[in-house]
Amino acid sequence: MATAEFKDEQMAIFLGIDPLVDARWIAYARFLSTQGLGSRRQLLMQFPDPESILVAGHNPEHQPWFPSLQTTLTNVEPESIETAFAEDHQPFLIRLTDDDYPPLLAECHDAPPILFWGG
Repeated sequence: MATAEFKDEQMAIFLGIDPLVDARWIAYARFLSTQGLGSRRQLLMQFPDPESILVAGHNPEHQPWFPSLQTTLTNVEPESIETAFAEDHQPFLIRLTDDDYPPLLAECHDAPPILFWGG
C-alpha cells in the first residue's frame, strides 16, 4: 500500500501521488472537522495520518466512533486531488500539529485541522 511522501515528520505532506492515500486524507480531514479543537490536536498527535488509524487495531480505550472511522478509511474510493496549479506544483497538506502550520491560524478556536493546497 502506498503512503504519502513526507518532507519531514512535522512538515507538509505531499499529495497527488496515490489517489487512495489522497482520498484517505480527505476523509480524515472531514472527520477531524467534526471534532472540537482540543480533540483535533489530540487526535493528530495520537494518529498523525490515516494509515496510523488503519493499523491501530481494536483497543478498548478507543472512542466508540473509532471502528467507524477505520471502516470509512478502509472503504474510501480513490479520489485524485484536483488542482488548478501548474504541473510543476504538487499539492500538499499541513496538519494543525505540524511546525509549518500558520501560528496565528493555529490559535483560532475553530482552526482547520488540515490545510490542503498546492505550492
